[in-house]
Amino acid sequence: MASSETVSMIMGVMAHAYPRYELSADSVKLYAKLLADIPGEILEAAAHQIMAESKFFPSVAEWREMAHKLMTGAHNIPTAYEAWEDAMRQVNLCGEYYRYQFNARVPEYSHPLVERAVKVIGYRHLLESENIAVDRAHFFKIYDSLVNRAEEDTRLLPDVKQVSAKYLEAVGKLTKQLEAGK
Repeated sequence: MASSETVSMIMGVMAHAYPRYELSADSVKLYAKLLADIPGEILEAAAHQIMAESKFFPSVAEWREMAHKLMTGAHNIPTAYEAWEDAMRQVNLCGEYYRYQFNARVPEYSHPLVERAVKVIGYRHLLESENIAVDRAHFFKIYDSLVNRAEEDTRLLPDVKQVSAKYLEAVGKLTKQLEAGK
């Protein structure tokens, strides 16, 4: 994760690319706090890309957005079509593995999001599909929503995640209490 010194150094370089931008100590502190959860090498690469594309010094949001684009690209998230091809390849290779046949081949997906999408739609459903075109459309929607959720989760600041988790935990406890009372 990026240290204050790393963010300060990168911002110093960026200030040379944007001579009209007045770099203040308070700006550096704020940027450092809001970018601390992103690895330094990603921040630096994002800064280089921004300097190559943008006429103005980036806001924190613009810098985070570019960094997250680089990070999701680095994780090689397949497109919906690539995910569908992977899912169907595994269905064709592994067949009815879930029946616990001796030496059955277990599906090995190229990415955890592909595996999650298959679990949501149902491996067996895909295997026994009677309308593959409709199932493909459903898979695409499921997969795209999982990718969007994953990207949103990576964009959240660590302190925001903590607050959110705290309240989700409280809601979960309340839900259990309400269910127990019925």
